[in-house]
Amino acid sequence: MSTANSQDASSILTRSFAVTEFIARTGRSVSVAEIGRELDLPKPSAHRICKILENMGIIVRDPISKGMMVGPRLSAIALNSM
Repeated sequence: MSTANSQDASSILTRSFAVTEFIARTGRSVSVAEIGRELDLPKPSAHRICKILENMGIIVRDPISKGMMVGPRLSAIALNSM
C-alpha cells in the first residue's frame, strides 16, 4: 500500500471512529448535519461515513427522526467487551 493510500485509510478510519463515538456519546439520534457540524466534517464526508457505518450495522437510521443512532453491531461489540 502506498503512503498516500495508507494516509487516506487512516484518515477515514479516524473520522469514522469519531462519528461512532459522537453518536454513542449523545445517547439519542443525531442528524448527519449535526454530526458534520460537531466534528467539523464536510457534509458529503459525513454522509459517506454514516452510510458506510450504517451498511456495517454500527449505526442505524431512526425511522421516526431520520437521525443516526447506535446500531446492533456496536451494541454487540460493547456488550462483548464487558
